[in-house]
Amino acid sequence: MVPHENTLLSQHSRMANQKVTIAVAAIAAVLISIVSWMALHGHSASRYPHSPHAIDTLLPDEISDMTPRQLSIHFYSDPKTIRYKYNLKDEDLVIMMVEAFHLKTVMVNLAVGDAAAKSNIVERCYFSARQTGLFKGYYAVLTDGPMERYKYLKENDNKFFVLQIKYEDRRDDMSDNLELEYFKTLIPKYIYSHPVLRNVDNINYLDSDIVVGRHLNVIFKKLLKRRIQDLHQLPEGVSSAYFFQENHGNHRIKEKVLHGGISFLDRSSFRCMELWGMEIMIAANQEGKNPHALTSAYYKSRSGEYSDCVLFGLPHDRDFVFSNEFDPVKNIETTFSHVTYPKIMRREHNPDAGDFADVVKSFHRNTVMINLSVGEEAAKSNLVERCHRSARVRGKFEGYFAILTDAPEGRYADLMAIDDKFIVLQIDENDRRTDIEPLMAMKIFKTLIPRYVYSHPMLQHVENICYLDFDIVIGRDMNQFFASFMERKLHDLMELPSGTSTTYFFEEHHNASLDGQMFHGGIFFLDKNSVHCMELWGNEIVADGHDQKQRDQISLTRTYKKIVNGEYSGCMLFRLLRGDDLLFPDDSDMKDQKVATFIHVTNTFRAATIPVEVQDQYFVSVFIVSKHSVFTN
Repeated sequence: MVPHENTLLSQHSRMANQKVTIAVAAIAAVLISIVSWMALHGHSASRYPHSPHAIDTLLPDEISDMTPRQLSIHFYSDPKTIRYKYNLKDEDLVIMMVEAFHLKTVMVNLAVGDAAAKSNIVERCYFSARQTGLFKGYYAVLTDGPMERYKYLKENDNKFFVLQIKYEDRRDDMSDNLELEYFKTLIPKYIYSHPVLRNVDNINYLDSDIVVGRHLNVIFKKLLKRRIQDLHQLPEGVSSAYFFQENHGNHRIKEKVLHGGISFLDRSSFRCMELWGMEIMIAANQEGKNPHALTSAYYKSRSGEYSDCVLFGLPHDRDFVFSNEFDPVKNIETTFSHVTYPKIMRREHNPDAGDFADVVKSFHRNTVMINLSVGEEAAKSNLVERCHRSARVRGKFEGYFAILTDAPEGRYADLMAIDDKFIVLQIDENDRRTDIEPLMAMKIFKTLIPRYVYSHPMLQHVENICYLDFDIVIGRDMNQFFASFMERKLHDLMELPSGTSTTYFFEEHHNASLDGQMFHGGIFFLDKNSVHCMELWGNEIVADGHDQKQRDQISLTRTYKKIVNGEYSGCMLFRLLRGDDLLFPDDSDMKDQKVATFIHVTNTFRAATIPVEVQDQYFVSVFIVSKHSVFTN
């Protein structure tokens, strides 16, 4: 049975005769910093006319005359003594203490990997801390990115530092996610090895996708009081660290106790971080079967197995929320908001939407949208032009647009002339399959898309591929969908072993079973890790290719079944709900002018019965085009 936190502390409190040197350092540093702050801001006897002496000459003597417990009790638990002695108002005393806490604190982000280096979330966190949180202390980023990546922040803030991750601290024996968590445990080592930052007393670690939503004085005041009270009851030399409690109400992993995305550390925290790191190594050896290393460390510290460390949990109150708790209508101000590639982006009335727009713009720039056009009939149609124009005009898509085709050279010269991001990928004749039915032979090119994309010199850097059948049109601004998709993908990757191949498809039917068609093969989302999944799908297409009645969606469902059954490994296929993002319009939908992010006008199947004049009127009205545009027949 795990002892209650108060029980453990009461046991420690019986060691009352021991001096708490940790408290000495913490409280003394606060008071000395107050003196510095007052001198800097001109606070002296003239500021308080009834004070017999300048406060900056009295406080150091007061510190030297007190034992650690007397000091903390005298100064914080009973502030009237100080207040009356120096004729200070209560609010002045609190302000000075919190200001000193700012000056002796470093706020730290962790940015690891290419995706982190390319994103602006460190800047977002930094500016929210400086501008909204009014944070006055040091700011650092621990990163494996180039030193010049944060050149702008360094040149404009002499309290901003870049800490470079050392090669010997890399962990090749861990998944990327566990290695990232492991780096969090090394933060005190990096901070206190820095010639400037070694003088700070407090470390506030924040995941870089956290934003500060209100003045930090609120949380600093609470933490200062809580920590002094806790140090009173801990024996000398016990390591401590503070985390917010995990949100059991909304988090699907109920076993998690502490949230590792925000921590408050000091010089005593080395041992707690070391123990957390040990639990991460255990999780790595168990191949992810025990992924909640921080929770494991918490329980062991509570049970006495780790007797020299105590991990404290802070209540959320209004100091910490996840993005899915945010309700902009209520205009809730919170100190820390964990917005993991934000839902807030989708709320048009949110005043901070511009901060998140840069994140989505980065997704645009690192994405290629691609059509497949095979055969003479496809080359004669205007469907590629229609899809392209809808993406650029209606979807406001800013990334690359490509066509994989066997059409004659020059077929898409007009698009190349007006769009410098339009790229033609010519099908290699060696990839044609003559041993299977023509329709399936055409469909198999879908599975080769990653190979064609990443073989092109202009597309090798893109991170995302959005495949669309060319009879799809984009019905509205894609920012909303991209923000939602980024959030979903990042969440999924946290749950997968490193290196797992993934692909995302929309659902074919809401109630599809494993025996039916679970996935819609006309739209899917890939990245550089998707090659293996595409190979597996390609194997099933070839296996089904001699049956004239087969469809690529059935082959795709069979691929999924084999993954679930363990016959295929190393790949995961994810389903996206249609919601209001995918529409297969019928006659009434077009007459009602319904739209969605992706509108699949399958004239060879679902939409074949819709009269041409209804379709033309739909595109003229909804897409605001002339009757002679590429949208109409």
